[in-house]
Amino acid sequence: MPEYESPWLFFSKKMPSLLEDVQAKMELCTYKRNTILFTQGEEHPYVYIVGTGVVRILTGDENGSEKHLMIAGPGSLLGNLSSLDGYPSLFTAATAEENCRLYRTTGPIFARMTAEIPGFKDFLIQDLCAKMRILAGNISSLSFQSADVRIVRAFLYLIRESGTPCRRGIKINIPFTHQEMADLVYSNRVTVSRFFSRLKKEGVIEKVNRYYYIRDVDYFYNYINELGV
Repeated sequence: MPEYESPWLFFSKKMPSLLEDVQAKMELCTYKRNTILFTQGEEHPYVYIVGTGVVRILTGDENGSEKHLMIAGPGSLLGNLSSLDGYPSLFTAATAEENCRLYRTTGPIFARMTAEIPGFKDFLIQDLCAKMRILAGNISSLSFQSADVRIVRAFLYLIRESGTPCRRGIKINIPFTHQEMADLVYSNRVTVSRFFSRLKKEGVIEKVNRYYYIRDVDYFYNYINELGV
């Protein structure tokens, strides 16, 4: 999982008025966990910007198997490809937390926003670049990095996108199973379970009521730095 700063956060700091202009033209909606925003292979009318919470981006096959591609946190733009090229969605998007707040608008309004709001077209370009880097990073990681390294990078990604400080350390606000982590890093459940057991034994992670807590964040950074990846 390559690290990058959300284009939304970058532009909202650089151009504070951009946030207000965009919010004024979009509807703020609240969704329960596991709400499907759009489905792979189907047309959908809306474009979203994540306000709070996180959204899972998945791909699947005709047999019903699913793979996690990325976790979209605050500031992520979703559904814009279909609004731009008119083709069905390449992915499925589903909310991963309770009470996710997303800004929503239709494709035609979104197209007008890119032309009318100063700076919004630049934001769109940066967002597409960020997603390209994520997908390219996933390909590189899968080709050249071990499963353990991919798991460590996935934890760092989840910490950044969904982590909140607490008395236990950092809480990952997305509940997930070993199999779901295996899907995210393109590995298998046995490999993930083995590495998770090691992390628990060394006091790096702790699981309480379906949620993981990171007790030692530096462990992950040191792990990456020592391997030079």
